[in-house]
Amino acid sequence: MTQDYNDRSRLISYAHFFAWSGGNFMNIAMFFIVFPLFVTGSMSEAVSSRAPYTAYGVIASVLIFISIMVSSAGTHSRIPTLYSPPQQRKLTVPKIFKEIFETLANRSFVSIFAASMLGAMGLGLKASLHLYFVSYFWEFTPAETGYLSIGIFLSAFIGFKIAPFVSERMGKKNGAIIVGLVAFVAAPIPICMRLFDMLPANGDPIIFWFNLIFGIVDLGLIICFNILVASMLADLAEQSELETGRRSEGILAAAITFAKKSVQGLGVLMASFVLTLAQFPKGVSVDDVSDQAIWDLGAYFVPIVTAIYLVMIGALTSYKLSKEDFEENLRRLQDRTITEHRQ
Repeated sequence: MTQDYNDRSRLISYAHFFAWSGGNFMNIAMFFIVFPLFVTGSMSEAVSSRAPYTAYGVIASVLIFISIMVSSAGTHSRIPTLYSPPQQRKLTVPKIFKEIFETLANRSFVSIFAASMLGAMGLGLKASLHLYFVSYFWEFTPAETGYLSIGIFLSAFIGFKIAPFVSERMGKKNGAIIVGLVAFVAAPIPICMRLFDMLPANGDPIIFWFNLIFGIVDLGLIICFNILVASMLADLAEQSELETGRRSEGILAAAITFAKKSVQGLGVLMASFVLTLAQFPKGVSVDDVSDQAIWDLGAYFVPIVTAIYLVMIGALTSYKLSKEDFEENLRRLQDRTITEHRQ
């Protein structure tokens, strides 16, 4: 929809802002509406009950369907501004796979592909253990957990605003690496401070406010990182067209999505591994979990998730497309188009 280097980051910022905000709306509904309707006790009781999740699944399915239809209808008017598809060709199965391989055999794409796989693994690990941390490690109430989720709206706004700025000032690759290092290395700091008794006891208001403010800023940086990486991927479309003669945005995006979905389950498996190492009991209240198991949960989680994200950042260093390269690719494609029209 745009061929401007920085405008792509701005456009993708909007997509991520609404994606995070919409998804977070459902998260808040879970804690403020669904959980209170079915459970009146502690957070640990709520997350171990089946009924809230059944209701949530039905509500979420309906809203997801509505959002898909609204998004499709809302973007229909943009179709004339998109690239026209090439003339139909007769393709054999070997030819199809050959063209897919040609498109994906790009060093910069492999860099993003590897980083996306590692990022999805880390996300699966964090998401699977999130309720364990808010319920047992921090002992937040359902209301407090819901208020933490409200902070995600501010995080989405922070990422939305700073990603284009970082793209212009640092470039996408350098910006993603610097912002990513700060965000992902800093993310476990609250857990580490709790492990080393640098925070007040659970229940103190300072615990909630510290996690809220720290989480808003850190997640905002993570969203900024995700926007920059998505924009880096979009910039590969012209390079791929220059090398193969075909526009392949669909293949590039589909490959990344496939990698994320297929590997995220490994993060869930790793979460089970962490719980096993910590000897964490199943389906019990906070009072029935030993202090040692809770401490071990944080102690095993922090180094594992940090290592995953550091390797992910390292993978991005192999990305080679700069702003100058991107603009040169556009110029060469324009020259090619002019030459073809003259022939």
